[in-house]
Amino acid sequence: LVKFTEEATQTIEQTRKAGTLPSVGIASLDRLVTQYGVMAIEPVFPEGEDREAINARFPDRAKRIPPDAEAPQLSSIYRLRLTPGTSVFDAVTAFSQDPHVEYAQPNYLATVNTPQEAGP
Repeated sequence: LVKFTEEATQTIEQTRKAGTLPSVGIASLDRLVTQYGVMAIEPVFPEGEDREAINARFPDRAKRIPPDAEAPQLSSIYRLRLTPGTSVFDAVTAFSQDPHVEYAQPNYLATVNTPQEAGP
């Protein structure tokens, strides 16, 4: 997962609309995309659903939101799909050092193991 700067996000969205991804149009990021075999760059939280629509879907949660709270800006967070065999940790380290990246981290997937029910 990578959170790009606002400037980089605007450029990435323009290239998404033009259909030229994974090339993003920023030289330093394009070098990293090539070096680490990025096959796709996908927004984790696509824009489009406004706060009111989300609150309508989750009314109990909406009641807990302070009236003056601002929604976090999540549209700059993207999932990068790497070619199989690419080191995620090497890619995270490299992307983290680019000035167009606010942060990069592995996309951890958590699983829950529940105890088996005891038999008769």
